[in-house]
Amino acid sequence: MANMCSLSFFSAPNTAQDNRTLREVNETLEEGITECVVIDEAQIYPTIAVRNEDIIKPSITNESVDNIFITKDTTLWTRFVRCAKTRGFVSALKMMADYDDWPHIESSRAVRFGQKLSKTVLYLWQLLLSVYVFLYPFALKSNDELCHEFSKSMDWKNGLIRVFEWHPNGHKCAVCHINDCIYIYSFDNTFVPLLKHSLQTKVTSISWSPTQEDTLAVCCESVIILWTLDPNSRQYRPKTECIHIINCSISPLTDAKFDPSGRYLAACGPQSSKISLIDVDKKEVFKTVRRFGTCFTRVFWSPDTTRLMSTTTAEHIRVYENKTWSSAKWNQHFTGICQTACWSRPNGHLLLVALRDCPSVFAIPFYDSPQPNDVGGTRNCLEVLDISQHEFPNGVKVGGSIHDMVWDKNSERLALSFKGLSYLENYYNSEWIALYKTVIRPNLEMTPIGFVHGLKAEIPLLLSFHDSFRNGSLLTVCWNSGVVSYIPLQFDTKTNKSMYTTGTPRPLTSFCVASPNLSTASINTSLRGTPFRLSKPLNSPLNHFSPNDSVLSPKRPLLFTTLANRDFSYDSLE
Repeated sequence: MANMCSLSFFSAPNTAQDNRTLREVNETLEEGITECVVIDEAQIYPTIAVRNEDIIKPSITNESVDNIFITKDTTLWTRFVRCAKTRGFVSALKMMADYDDWPHIESSRAVRFGQKLSKTVLYLWQLLLSVYVFLYPFALKSNDELCHEFSKSMDWKNGLIRVFEWHPNGHKCAVCHINDCIYIYSFDNTFVPLLKHSLQTKVTSISWSPTQEDTLAVCCESVIILWTLDPNSRQYRPKTECIHIINCSISPLTDAKFDPSGRYLAACGPQSSKISLIDVDKKEVFKTVRRFGTCFTRVFWSPDTTRLMSTTTAEHIRVYENKTWSSAKWNQHFTGICQTACWSRPNGHLLLVALRDCPSVFAIPFYDSPQPNDVGGTRNCLEVLDISQHEFPNGVKVGGSIHDMVWDKNSERLALSFKGLSYLENYYNSEWIALYKTVIRPNLEMTPIGFVHGLKAEIPLLLSFHDSFRNGSLLTVCWNSGVVSYIPLQFDTKTNKSMYTTGTPRPLTSFCVASPNLSTASINTSLRGTPFRLSKPLNSPLNHFSPNDSVLSPKRPLLFTTLANRDFSYDSLE
């Protein structure tokens, strides 16, 4: 692991931070004070800056209206019934068990019996609750805490921008503010519609339909609101006829995404052991996928629509095929729950996975097509990137744990954002975005480019790539200051090629080692993995290798090949 591509290969970040990263030009990041005016196809990207004073925030208080009234002296049983109706049966039992706090109530045999019975029932309830929490570890958290925990935003609860989403095939974006109001921006920035509904609360995700220009799904606390906008309308607030409410019986919902064909919508939540699959044309749930003992937090469709990957509240991920909706579990080397993931595009042959509180990125190849009751892919998760915290000579510390990871439309640029050791109190580790050049032709190679950053004390809340940008890639960063930055990554796709010119093995279904001994002097690296041993020979033209060769290493190609008769009986990684 010593030579794995790590943050130590990056140049030291700029500590002055009087400037903001403006763009990349052929693997060189440029900085400046004034934002770049990004123009694509003779159109200017909209200027988005959310100001705190312009947002009308909802009133949030933990105080109950009962506190302003004087409590009337009534019997214990009357209070018990009233508490059970207003606060729940468990609260009523707790009130009965603690009745000694009311010295003015005379003790009686019935009251003492009621107290003992309440304590017994509460004890049994705690036992059942402990078992339930073991199966569902996030069951006791509030909806606000769950949304903050599993939202894509770095600071969902306090950030000015909660959700940002580009249309996959158009030049418009949806921005959700902290008050759950959604604004639609386009190249024509003179008209910005506002989407608001009484059920549109605790928004955690927005997904545009890839086949329809003006249809988007808003993932709210307990429902999905499907907005269908009229492109010719100039109304600031669209009418209620433009919406359709879909109830998935999941609360809270933390993610909902269209598949690339636009036919289906997948939704999930961390307190439910099911994924709801919605037929967009019929606007109803047509399939519910369940896994007992596992709750789902986010979903990721593969670019070819054949697979659906889901992160869970357990230490594994699940991938479903879209024919019979069977699934397979991946948990090798997992030391925590999955934080985020992304598919390689445009073919979806590679899945990158990042774990929470784990300084590594893992890769799972899917070079075969899924079949009914067979998801495909190799069952090994290979560690391909080390992002352990590194301290540079100028004292800057970067890395440790990944918060978000996004890949551009052709898998040529990969951006990672980080969580601090305690990022709510100390943001020093979250100010930087690591940018990599990536190549999958056929070898997975990653070249460190540099660190993207904002002004001093600015933290990246959300990352995304605009797929419709023509000249390279466009990284969009939503900062905690409310500013949305467009960072053009300009490079020649013809020169963004693998450094190796050797041919590719025939069918590609799993990782393999068959690499020549090349120099490791340059930091323009592919990724290094652990030594790999085979118990059976490979059905590959490149089966002559030494025991010292590696799966992933600097200046050594990462190869894929077919195992004979689809046999996965090789030794595990060391």
